[in-house]
Amino acid sequence: MERSPSISHLRIIRHLTIIVALFISFSTAAHDQLSSPKNGKHTSEVTVAITHDSPPFYTLNGDGGSEWRLIESVLGEIGHHSSRPLYIPFRQAMDLYERGMVDAVWLGMPNQKRESENWHLSDPLLTREFVAITLAKNDLAITTPDDLNALDVGYVSCVKELLMDVQKPSTGNDAAYKICKSDTLMLLMLYENRLDVAISERSTFEYYRGKLPQSVHKEQAVTYHKIFPPVNPRLVFYDAVLRDEFNMALQRIRNNELSRTGSTEIGMKSSSQVKHK
Repeated sequence: MERSPSISHLRIIRHLTIIVALFISFSTAAHDQLSSPKNGKHTSEVTVAITHDSPPFYTLNGDGGSEWRLIESVLGEIGHHSSRPLYIPFRQAMDLYERGMVDAVWLGMPNQKRESENWHLSDPLLTREFVAITLAKNDLAITTPDDLNALDVGYVSCVKELLMDVQKPSTGNDAAYKICKSDTLMLLMLYENRLDVAISERSTFEYYRGKLPQSVHKEQAVTYHKIFPPVNPRLVFYDAVLRDEFNMALQRIRNNELSRTGSTEIGMKSSSQVKHK
């Protein structure tokens, strides 16, 4: 049975996209002149694969996002650099990692019990605060995920990946869950009362909210319901020594920031700190 041409074309496009991304990343890094991470030697260039690139943590503008700036700062502290993040799906990232073609991979919910000579987790990066968001005028009381039953709930597909089975929204018989194609669409549906609840990372919600047109009445106050545990992403490093250096530099930067500002947050203050009525 012949495969559908459309499916074949999609697969070809996907593989070409991955090849182009790898070419851009590795060509700027001049990997042909660098030592492989397998040999335990460190080089000035560190390749980091990012499998979840939601703003404001990762952006395509000049600063790269708050978490990328943190990673750059830590690498710079130990004499390394990374020219740009390699945005790539998880499966492809792990395939490259297992073959020693990238130095580190971003993981939202890493397996801390995995035992491998090439599986070395960093300390946590920037915390993700996933919340259920409602319009304040609707006065909805939501204290547990079970309270979402019988409500119209929207979320983007990556939320399921980051919250995992035990934390992601349940799909009870009475619940009407909608997987939205984008954060922007989900926000529009919330502000237009086509959704009762939007589930999102708080600062990501604020980022996209700021980009909505005034015509959707985005000035409406919202309520954040903290019903999910925080997510603490890490990098997994191929090389243990590089991981140890990264962790020590990360701690130094955080200690310096704590001494300077009295805050444990590193990098740009996210818009999630804006107060709402």
